[in-house]
Amino acid sequence: MELSERQKRFFYKEGYLKVAGAVPRVMVDAARQVINAEMGKGNTNPFSEINTAPVIADLFNETPVFSLLESALGKGNLQRCQAGGIKLNFPRAPGSSADALTKKIGWGRSGGHLDGIKAVGDRLRGLREDGTYNRNFTSFATVYLDDVPVPNGGNFTVWPKSHHFFENYFRKHGHQILDDHMPHVTLPEDPVFVTAKAGDVIFAHHAMVHTGGPNTSPNIRYAVIFRAKHARINDIGFDAFTDIWREWDGVREAVGIA
Repeated sequence: MELSERQKRFFYKEGYLKVAGAVPRVMVDAARQVINAEMGKGNTNPFSEINTAPVIADLFNETPVFSLLESALGKGNLQRCQAGGIKLNFPRAPGSSADALTKKIGWGRSGGHLDGIKAVGDRLRGLREDGTYNRNFTSFATVYLDDVPVPNGGNFTVWPKSHHFFENYFRKHGHQILDDHMPHVTLPEDPVFVTAKAGDVIFAHHAMVHTGGPNTSPNIRYAVIFRAKHARINDIGFDAFTDIWREWDGVREAVGIA
């Protein structure tokens, strides 16, 4: 299965793309069962013992998720994922309002984050051992394991077109600013709380500003986030901050980038 030319052009423009039904229901149910069994033992995120289990990794490697993303990067350019990040977004306390949460964490056009940098309060997001910023993946592939039909359900949340914004920003200011913090900028569009059904996958560019949305629903949001890598990611390195389509041969062809 491959992305259509229309899907690739949408991804180029917006920086993310949802594909419905990419993972069979039987695999979704198997993954949820394993996660729930871990919670029954009293274990919680990050579920280190099962992140690498085939029942989790195969959601990426042995489903159309792999071939769909490979069609955007180019044949032979996508590595298999050794693990997925199980992410459970638990409901907020009864009576919590999404508006209050949004205000509290500074959402709107300046919220969210990029991975591999220092965040608010110097929490670490995949920094290198020396504490400097990192770029250790090419694309998100977020597989929903339950239905999230409305906003404020713990949705994977993206800021459309922020990948283009930061390509221009880093060309002007240099990506070395990421050694300090997430740049304080005004992004071109407000966030999108991506709704989806169990088995859907959301792809997002590594330069996409994103976060886990507030969950004011009564349900736990189950998802597995894969950080997929181009075959030559180590050679390309930080160049992909100022040439964000360097690793995306399929997208380049669809939009006519030489």
